[in-house]
Amino acid sequence: MASWLSQKGTVLESCDPYVDRDVICKTTCPYIKTLLDWRYISRAIACGVRHGRAEGLHSDIWPVITSMYAGDGDAWETEFMNYNGSYTLYYPGTEPVNHMVLIVGWDDSLIHAGGTGGWIVKNSWGTDWGGTCGYGTERGYFTIAYGSASIGTDSCFVYAWQDYDPNGGIMFYDEVGGWTSAWGCSNTTGWGLCKFILQAIHTSRGWSSGPQTSPPMLMCTSTTTSMGQRSAICCGVA
Repeated sequence: MASWLSQKGTVLESCDPYVDRDVICKTTCPYIKTLLDWRYISRAIACGVRHGRAEGLHSDIWPVITSMYAGDGDAWETEFMNYNGSYTLYYPGTEPVNHMVLIVGWDDSLIHAGGTGGWIVKNSWGTDWGGTCGYGTERGYFTIAYGSASIGTDSCFVYAWQDYDPNGGIMFYDEVGGWTSAWGCSNTTGWGLCKFILQAIHTSRGWSSGPQTSPPMLMCTSTTTSMGQRSAICCGVA
């Protein structure tokens, strides 16, 4: 999805609202924003998200995209499907996650069957489900106890974006559908490099894998080939 939003862009929910069935993709909605960067919340902090320790997360990262267990033919699925926003959900089970939602806030004073404190969350099931939970007059939200239903697993957030540019584009190699393996690294950080032949250089970016404490710095050089093409080579420095 991040790859799609980087190559194309986002559309307004009002133009392409959620429906609870498989449908043909709608291609007539105008793109509004293009994703430039997103961040995965590290496993240690994600555990804090799951158990309510939100203090370690800077306020600029909100909202947080996350996953949870929404039930699978059990009593919890029935409760979650029929939730009306009148109370805070609580489910102590630890089953694997199977549903994506959006954490938009938290309230330590929320009362539930397991105690107090919980997340304010937006679902993707439209305004005929859930409650308003303090967000205006539209339904579609729910509150849930910290740590319930494995919420907080696989969390990430949008870090940078820009207005959609119909003349813009992204250069990438992804013939096999993403990163599948790595080799040749003797430590916990592996650097990657892509070389592109292009007509003009606008932006150069690199990537790394590992527990870095600061973002990488890119050093780039460009040359002009005998055919008049531009070639850029970048290397990263931690």
